[in-house]
Amino acid sequence: MSSSLHIPNRVGALTPITQSRPLTLPVFALFIVALCAASGAVAAEPFRPAYTCTEEDLQFAGMTCSDAEPCPVYLEVSHVYPLGRKLFATGNIHSAQVTLYSILLASDDGGATWREGVERVRGAEVDRIQFTNFETGWVSGQRVTPLPGDPFLLLTTDGGKSWRKQEVLGEGSTGSIQKMWFDSPRSGMLVIDRGASDGDQMRYSRYETLSGGGSWMVRESSEKPLDLPAANASIEEENWRVRGDTAAKLLMIEKKTDSGWIAVSRIALELAQCKGEAPRAEPPPPPSASAPGSATDEPKKDYVEELHLGPAPGEKPAKKKKPK
Repeated sequence: MSSSLHIPNRVGALTPITQSRPLTLPVFALFIVALCAASGAVAAEPFRPAYTCTEEDLQFAGMTCSDAEPCPVYLEVSHVYPLGRKLFATGNIHSAQVTLYSILLASDDGGATWREGVERVRGAEVDRIQFTNFETGWVSGQRVTPLPGDPFLLLTTDGGKSWRKQEVLGEGSTGSIQKMWFDSPRSGMLVIDRGASDGDQMRYSRYETLSGGGSWMVRESSEKPLDLPAANASIEEENWRVRGDTAAKLLMIEKKTDSGWIAVSRIALELAQCKGEAPRAEPPPPPSASAPGSATDEPKKDYVEELHLGPAPGEKPAKKKKPK
């Protein structure tokens, strides 16, 4: 699969991405996938990954949103990978300018239903996928906000039921995974692109692991792009693609058949409209101070005055005079 939908300013046209993750699967596995696609069983409602706007996300992305000018949040699917009846889709959740989270989707029934395979990573994306058998596979990823760095792998040894994160260069490192290839569950290679030379290290480096990704050794560095000759997209991957329908706000996952491309799954393109916090009610103003000398400008008394109507206590009432 080699298609990715981006939304203008990051949003808009389809941008092809070449991925390199071959896997030779038995013929019967490809036959199962073809049967699932040929059935044309597309869910009535598109799958929509859960997303709720939070104040932390708005601050992280530097988004200022309101009811009048909401901030849309989108899903991007960059790659689709078939494994027997299973499908895996990688990508990210992003605003118009900023990547918010990585996302890995998994389907156990050929795209009829989906679930999230692993916890999202803030400010990161995941893209390339490769399995060496039906149990062991890797997904490559890296932080992309604010700058590319901290490349990592997600490893599964149970066919995608669970995943474990593996750091490649360590926290705080720069660069992204440009190519990935494993020829066995233990042996694999990566090409890291650091974006620019820093004086001590060249831009491109080829790393090798003999521990399934647990540790990596530099085998070659160059100012020119490095290749992994074995890393070419497999035939089964080329038979899958993601097509964006911006009018319907959908991502269509499609399978190539003898009669052409058919849709096997629909996934929501727009996940949310962030509108910011509701305005808070202002507390009432404190009472204004009275002007000096006014009737209310009297000191407070710490005693209670008694008001008597009639003679004071102990006094006899005055006698009334008779009229003459």
